[in-house]
Amino acid sequence: MYLDEAVIAISRFDDPVAWMYLDRQGFVCIGAHQRILQPEVAASLPFQRWTAATATREEIKNEFERVKQMRVGYLPSAYRRSDSLLLPKTAICKILRESLVACAVTLSASFPDFDSFPDSVKVALLDICYDTGLSQMSEEMIDAVRKQNWAAAAWACRRENVTRERNLWAKQQFQEVPVTV
Repeated sequence: MYLDEAVIAISRFDDPVAWMYLDRQGFVCIGAHQRILQPEVAASLPFQRWTAATATREEIKNEFERVKQMRVGYLPSAYRRSDSLLLPKTAICKILRESLVACAVTLSASFPDFDSFPDSVKVALLDICYDTGLSQMSEEMIDAVRKQNWAAAAWACRRENVTRERNLWAKQQFQEVPVTV
């Protein structure tokens, strides 16, 4: 299923982190850059101590506040301590998948034929929506997707502040669709 493929692809580019950290804007994040806006939200997640014992809601809220008070601008590894609470990989994948479902809803609203698009196109569009948002898509890219002109979409597929590898991967997803005459 294309959602599972998108989880795998995004995990390859956004190496999921099992502990809480701050992003460049100062938001507490987990996994593949999923923001946790409130300590109560963090407390609803199945964090574990390093011993694999389930963390209490209070421990999770305390960890959220500890990370929130740290300085912004470090790599995620700088926010981890030996006793940091960890989120199991299954929970990280579930949270990422839920984020991608929300992206699919957004894509369906923007592109009414989204459900009929080839899976490789859906995966590329999910990555774009998740990583940079649809607002970063050029008009030519939007037009190509609406017309289901995958060759033109591949040509127009370039994002700012995204690695060359990730841009090439997305472009290849559009190029995988056979051209029909």
